[in-house]
Amino acid sequence: MSNEICNLPENPTSLSLVTLFLQGNQSLSRIPESFFQHMHNLRVVDLSHTDIKELPSSVSNLVSLRGLFLLECDCLITLPSQIGNLKKLKVLHLGGRYGKFEYLPIEIQQLTLLRSLQVSFGGDIPPNRVMVPNGIISRFSLLENLSIRVNPYSPKCGKSIVEEVGSLKQLTQLLEFRFATLESFEHFLRESYPWKNSKLEVIWVHFELQQ
Repeated sequence: MSNEICNLPENPTSLSLVTLFLQGNQSLSRIPESFFQHMHNLRVVDLSHTDIKELPSSVSNLVSLRGLFLLECDCLITLPSQIGNLKKLKVLHLGGRYGKFEYLPIEIQQLTLLRSLQVSFGGDIPPNRVMVPNGIISRFSLLENLSIRVNPYSPKCGKSIVEEVGSLKQLTQLLEFRFATLESFEHFLRESYPWKNSKLEVIWVHFELQQ
């Protein structure tokens, strides 16, 4: 990590590998398509602060993965559909304030064991996309830590997201969340399960109220 690695082997056989830290290699722009083919026991991957543009489809082989970190990957736009195969994933942190991350794929709804989700949207999403598809957040019933950072000049998330966040009964940390209107904020305070039941132990919310 924090080196000058710019190339990775095409198809390494790393069956015993459980942790892979490559963060800080800012010259690393490509992960070979078959790179994760033989890493079935990998539990933690950190590719933060690299220049990667996408994850390869072989990420579907990381069936034991618990933590995936892709923070400040400024060229990453979204995740591959194969992300849905990571059924044991508990921690997913991605995006950056000045990056291009646009939207979460619908397949992320399959990650029902997620405990911590932090995502920063910085890109301009296509007209036919939404940053967080409706119905996604409410599927993460075990979620304890949530942060959704949105570029103030980008379109807001799906209409139901405030209600979905309010339904998360295990949520204890709401680190950042953007309410598009004062009414949506008031609705959260009035209806949110974790707020009404004093479940939130840490609240660090940056509100950007827009009328």
